[in-house]
Amino acid sequence: MYGFISVITLLGRGNPLIILSKETQSSSGVQAKLISGGELICPAYHELCSTSTISVFGQCPNSCNFNGDCVDGRCQCFLGFHGHDCSKRSCPSNCNGHGKCLTNGACECENGYTGIDCATAVCDEQCSLHGGVCDNGVCEFRCSDYAGYTCQNSSKLVSSLSVCHDVLKKDVSGKHCAPSEPSILQQLEEVVVKPNYHRLYPGARKLFNIFGGSYCDAAAKRLACWISIQKCDEDGDNRLRVCHSACQSYNIACGASLDCSDQTLFSSKEEGENQCTGANEIKLSWVDQFRYGLFSGNSSTRAMLLWLL
Repeated sequence: MYGFISVITLLGRGNPLIILSKETQSSSGVQAKLISGGELICPAYHELCSTSTISVFGQCPNSCNFNGDCVDGRCQCFLGFHGHDCSKRSCPSNCNGHGKCLTNGACECENGYTGIDCATAVCDEQCSLHGGVCDNGVCEFRCSDYAGYTCQNSSKLVSSLSVCHDVLKKDVSGKHCAPSEPSILQQLEEVVVKPNYHRLYPGARKLFNIFGGSYCDAAAKRLACWISIQKCDEDGDNRLRVCHSACQSYNIACGASLDCSDQTLFSSKEEGENQCTGANEIKLSWVDQFRYGLFSGNSSTRAMLLWLL
């Protein structure tokens, strides 16, 4: 075995590890090297490892479960393990506080987060269904997602608009997401804005006008324009959802029951009016508020109002 590496495997793992000395032709002593698993490797160009003891190390609990190195009687756990005997699995970044660390070392993320370490926030599935982009839990609606659309000054758009001319004219200093070509913008009004307007203001709604003016007509027109030509944020990239208050005002004006909680289309109540499209809606008269309670309230409310009539 002269000139070769000799390997000695210690029997009975978990016992105190004994480092053996080394004898050569010149009788100089050289220590063997302790490696993982309790093995000793003799340096090359030496003969046999002798059995004379030169040092003793303490025993590690459960031999560190083979998930770490035993050093001076203590376990130094490998990555992914912890505990005094390296028997417990560790989760990446402790799941970042957004999940439960399972015994197998995997994170079980709570609702709203994903990834091996639960670090990535997710959006409601409705975000992608409505053309939104999820950016770390925030559903963004980017103007650039539509081919040919850019964020433009409202003053440049009004000349090409008919239905939405008066609506956008009130916000000429802002920017709105719309087609760059005037001809396509006009087509947008024909194939998107007008159909939305007729859905929001069907023929039956016109009967309401005998009670208090044309609030429903105006509210339906504004909402149809804002849904189709949304305002851009300050960075000039993301489209801003329609204000929650605008949806509520439409419901009140028309006695409708549009779902204003749909946050893929409408902002939440907590968001500021400056971060949505169609802010600062007009205040409705008591006639319209009464009308809303009559036609969209619950059955007991309607019964009471009809009794008062």
